[in-house]
Amino acid sequence: MHQTTPIDILVIEDNPGDFLLLKEFLRLTSLPIKSVTNADRLEQAFILLKEQSHDLVFLDLSLPDSEGIESFISLQKKAAHLPIIVLSGLTDVTIALESITLGAQDYLVKGEYTDKLLAKTIQYSIERKRNELKLFESNRRYELLSQATNDTIWDWDLHNNQVTWNDGIKTIFGYNHTDIKSEINWWQQNIHSEDKERVIAKIYRHIESGIKIWKDEYRFRCYNGSYKYVYDRGFILFDKDSKPSRLIGAMQDLTDRRKLEQQLTNEKINKQKQLTQATIEGQEKERSEISRELHDNINQVLVTIKLYLELATDDPKLKDDLIKRSVERIMYCITEIRTLSKSLAPPSLNDHGLIEAITELVDNLRLTKTFNIDLNLKLESLQFSNLQQLYIYRIIQEQLNNIIKHANAKNVWVELIENYHYVDLIIRDDGQGFNPKEKSSGIGLTNIQNRAELLNGTLEIISAVNDGCVLKVRIAEKSYQNLIPDLL
Repeated sequence: MHQTTPIDILVIEDNPGDFLLLKEFLRLTSLPIKSVTNADRLEQAFILLKEQSHDLVFLDLSLPDSEGIESFISLQKKAAHLPIIVLSGLTDVTIALESITLGAQDYLVKGEYTDKLLAKTIQYSIERKRNELKLFESNRRYELLSQATNDTIWDWDLHNNQVTWNDGIKTIFGYNHTDIKSEINWWQQNIHSEDKERVIAKIYRHIESGIKIWKDEYRFRCYNGSYKYVYDRGFILFDKDSKPSRLIGAMQDLTDRRKLEQQLTNEKINKQKQLTQATIEGQEKERSEISRELHDNINQVLVTIKLYLELATDDPKLKDDLIKRSVERIMYCITEIRTLSKSLAPPSLNDHGLIEAITELVDNLRLTKTFNIDLNLKLESLQFSNLQQLYIYRIIQEQLNNIIKHANAKNVWVELIENYHYVDLIIRDDGQGFNPKEKSSGIGLTNIQNRAELLNGTLEIISAVNDGCVLKVRIAEKSYQNLIPDLL
């Protein structure tokens, strides 16, 4: 170690002979000493410390205005940033040693030091104080960091298996520092039994392999006996022999996040159950309608045809007329079955596209003259997948069936308009309306709601008794640009 920076020294000594002797030895050290200032009292030293900058202080423990260890304590308060070397007589060695425990860098016995010892003492005192200040500043930054974060910071000394914790162990887990054992076993014992073996094995595997970064998720016991989910991560520090010496890390509380994730999972499961239930109910409803349609209409016509053919067999005079009527009834059955099949089967969107399928649906309804229907389709840069197109088609088909069955409307308007950031599907009627807040026993609107959600769209229903109904499905731009894979 070689001192090259000029040194300003303050000597607090009331004996002129001792001061001159020390000053002479300082000259013999060949150290780059810039100045040596003398103060014969502690109060005078305090004034000099304010007026001038110094790099080192020599302190005599016996002064006219202060005596013994109190001299060092008083000086330490005023010059905590400076290295202090105590000058003592033979009778003051015990007090000098006590001052070292309180923060002095070294002590010298008057009349027993040499220039070489003095030089060594000065250089080591300055270096030790510099390292002490660096460590203090590092610890201060560590404390500030610990206070600035909500995480629980921990420091594991791998040589003695001792762990220190910041105040996060109290704010997050409820432990006072008096409740904590510094041994690493305390942390291990508070890991949930289902996670303990896995977590401990992984962290020791990282230490033994010299892997710098360790991280894991597990449950940690709180002071009240409950458990919190934590995300724990640590960084391994190595000694001069490249062996792991410390592990510093932070525990982050994930409990609220896990609860939210579980809540979202449960909601997703419940929504899936609702979709499944609605699908089953829809299937049962369709089967019931098919059964009723076959029984009440086609079956009755087939019974009539059977009677015609039996009469034709028994009465030759009526044979030609009855066969003709039977043929007419059979053609009626064929037409009804084709209509029924067409309403149940998915429209051929691959062949004709959504606009043509909707137009054909509306044209067929116009032929029934149930109500006047106006159609407005504006889709210039359509990017819907086939499955999305089917969802839109089924929403229109379902709502038009609802209007036929319940609305008693005279006029209906269907609009499918592409805007800049979204697509709007609007179906209006001037029928008898209803109260949307009243729970409906049907599943028509439920099916529409489910299909709107599958399109990542929003459903809005505006209606009132005797004031018609407006059904609006808005599909955001991102929904129809992120195409669903074709499943048809």
